Amino acid sequence: CRYKETDPEKSLVLDTKNPGDVLGWGAEDNSFEVREAVVKNQSDDSTTIRVRDDAKTAEWRDLITFPYGEDGNLVEFCDESSCWMLSSLGRETTALLKVDLKTGETLEVVSYNDKCDCGAVVLDEDTKELRMVSYTYARVERVFFDKQLETDYQRLAELGPPNAEVGVSSKNRDETVWIVAYSRSDGPTTYVVYDQVAKTTAPLFCSKPALLPYQHLLKPMEDVRITSRDGLELVAYLTRASASTPTPLVLLVHGGPWARDYWGFIPTAQWFANRGYATLQVNYRASTGYG
Repeated sequence: CRYKETDPEKSLVLDTKNPGDVLGWGAEDNSFEVREAVVKNQSDDSTTIRVRDDAKTAEWRDLITFPYGEDGNLVEFCDESSCWMLSSLGRETTALLKVDLKTGETLEVVSYNDKCDCGAVVLDEDTKELRMVSYTYARVERVFFDKQLETDYQRLAELGPPNAEVGVSSKNRDETVWIVAYSRSDGPTTYVVYDQVAKTTAPLFCSKPALLPYQHLLKPMEDVRITSRDGLELVAYLTRASASTPTPLVLLVHGGPWARDYWGFIPTAQWFANRGYATLQVNYRASTGYG
């Protein structure tokens, strides 16, 4: 069940009662009403998204069901009649859809990558209009639906270290001040304050300052492709001990398969490189994020 606090000096009030099969709830951002329920069906291990029009009088109804092996979730309510949803139904990877809240029908396939799942979805906090979708096949790729946001990310890339990935940690309410992280494979993550109006950054802090005196010893990671025997392209990450001479290689295998490797700073790979070993990390079949 879900409870809400109406008065700090009083007891919690029951907001929404769990009928017994709900694993999680989702609230509509404008009214703060609980309008989504995520249900796990024990008979076939499928997942169903239930919705209702309001929290006072409307009945719950099944919007969409994801059979076992399929992925999807309701991202956010767009308005009274539609929602943003991620879904792998009918395709190999998850796509961002606009879905009718009454029928569950897809109104529009908004963004899709046939090589990897849809990642972060950035919406306008007030209007719920789509601003950006990201994908991580090998490294982070972004599809922009907001020209101003695209301009800001391009400016941040220009201001950051070469070959670094830009990540936005937080923003103030009017989005004029951002906390930005620059991630790299051959050094610690650095954080800056971005003045969105002036398009300038100011240093904030470094995640591992003790590494800075030794940064010239750290090795960059390359994202590479390996073709399997049947022609499937596998994403892998290679950290070389030497750029000019062959060295022994360590195959560093991630767990899972409900996991994957990412581009970035990997202490283990740097440790091996320092001792003369290259490191190869392969996102093998069934690694997370590839459908």
